[in-house]
Amino acid sequence: MRLALCLALLGNVAALAKVPPCRLAQTIIRAPEIETLELLTRRTRTDAEVAARLHEWVRAGRARIVSDISALRTHPQDSHARAGTEYFWWQELDQDFDPAMEFPTRSGPVFIGATLTYKSENRWTCSFGPRAPLLVRWPVVWPAQKKPALDWTEQLDVFEEKIDVDVATPFAGTGLLGICRPADRLERAAGADRWLHVTEVAAESAEPDNAAMSPPHQRVMTMVFAVPDGVVDELLTTHRESGDDALLNRLLDDVKAGGARLQMAGGCRNRGELVSARRHAYPTEMHTFPSAWDTMSVGDSVTVGDGEVSVTTDLAPPARAEFPLSKSHPDFVLWWPEPLRAHLTADTSLPGHGAMLLGITRMPDFLETEPADCRALVFIARSDHDDRLIRAAPRDASPGVECEAQVFEIDAADEAQFQTEGWQLPDDRRLDALRKRAADGSARQIARAWLASTAGRAAKTSVIQERCHVTECDTDFEVAPDQYRPTALDVLRVGVEFSAQASPLTDESDAKLQRFAGGLEIICHVRQPRIPTLDEQLDSLRQNQGECAQPLLHELKWTTEPDPATGRIVFATGRPRCLGVKRLPGAGDAARRFVAFVSVQVVR
Repeated sequence: MRLALCLALLGNVAALAKVPPCRLAQTIIRAPEIETLELLTRRTRTDAEVAARLHEWVRAGRARIVSDISALRTHPQDSHARAGTEYFWWQELDQDFDPAMEFPTRSGPVFIGATLTYKSENRWTCSFGPRAPLLVRWPVVWPAQKKPALDWTEQLDVFEEKIDVDVATPFAGTGLLGICRPADRLERAAGADRWLHVTEVAAESAEPDNAAMSPPHQRVMTMVFAVPDGVVDELLTTHRESGDDALLNRLLDDVKAGGARLQMAGGCRNRGELVSARRHAYPTEMHTFPSAWDTMSVGDSVTVGDGEVSVTTDLAPPARAEFPLSKSHPDFVLWWPEPLRAHLTADTSLPGHGAMLLGITRMPDFLETEPADCRALVFIARSDHDDRLIRAAPRDASPGVECEAQVFEIDAADEAQFQTEGWQLPDDRRLDALRKRAADGSARQIARAWLASTAGRAAKTSVIQERCHVTECDTDFEVAPDQYRPTALDVLRVGVEFSAQASPLTDESDAKLQRFAGGLEIICHVRQPRIPTLDEQLDSLRQNQGECAQPLLHELKWTTEPDPATGRIVFATGRPRCLGVKRLPGAGDAARRFVAFVSVQVVR
């Protein structure tokens, strides 16, 4: 038994010794935004070509290296390196309710800098903090007593760029791990210099004869552009007639000319995830007297999988909702962050080389963004695959589908023209007439969304602001008759959401119609919800046995209904279909109606 154990240990040592030493290097370059995107998208370039050009810019002073670390891998286990500054911050607080004070009881490290981690299962993780943490003040209020007290606490918001991807090593040469906008880009002043951070990695074997060939790889770059409403039809025409490479080039030119805005840019290599965001702290328990904290990511995130792309970007720093808690003490308030985000998820087959339009979403008018005239968001991806990967990957024979939804506000007197039954005018002519009326101001488009995906696979796009409201609270009206303390909050998703899943089916009985499995759904809001005031909240708590007052939502929802006979959705492919007219409850909306149209088109 001892001999066998010794032989096993010797075998393990021998296996470790066979691994040649390998130096893993990670460099982050801050480069000009538009020039870098043009370098990555104007024509197909290898990672080595892009890296060489970036280092030329560094030598010329047009770019600079902001982080450079390395690690030596001498065995098949994980390798790790980091360089930066470690802060110590309070992680636990004790509370004294009478004077409304919190006392730190335990601290812990907060690391800001660059890290490199390579795991034995070929997973490369890196992070970078582009700036020091931000100290944020939060009110501490304990109103439920005769002498309510007010104090302040502070939390650290950390800025981090993190990339987590599959990358096999050792490999020869240089690879681009990820590209992102700086994590603090939402905090930058308008007109400040715009940069991209490019993370470059390399593995150099100490024994050249053992250096492996660079493995097949995929690089996916995603971008979100904000454009005026009036150019959406032109962009869709370019998409159909000239292709998405021409569409992407036009968008980049529009950004340089000032006619569009680049809202988000980020991508990564192989299957992986990239996040560039501020980790914004917020209280999760005893919201007015915090006993626990969590963080929300405010920035950009990209996930690339096998045929799936997911993109999320914050359109502005989170708004801060303020809930007054006391009529006699107006400085007693509850704060809560309300982020404004755009999101798209598409399960589709990206081209081997080139751009692909993923979706378009119009921001509702009541959501405030800058610039105000660029209200349509265009999601587009640029894919560059290693040719060996293209040859090895099986081709997806499934066709593509393009789905669109449009919602208009009309006068109540015109409702009969848009009923789904009993009106002889075709839906495409009704939609054309409605769009002309929207152009001359006699109608108004309040929502529009367009999605591309592979047939049968789900896709979704949204522009949502999270609005908060109080759902539970504590009161003691005998002690404090004009105040209350929230104990539970809920979030309202306000904006527009469009989801689609459509799989075309063979229908030999009528060549003009196309039957689909799946369905489409459009949800939109007409205006911001009405959140109860302090007086309304106190009245509700008194009159309804402690029940909180409810917010008023102005929400509309349409869903495609399947054919009763077949259980399937029936469309004339490429032609719009009216889903009917809806109205909002309430006397103030009696004169207005809302009508929705959807369409599905099969593309090969």
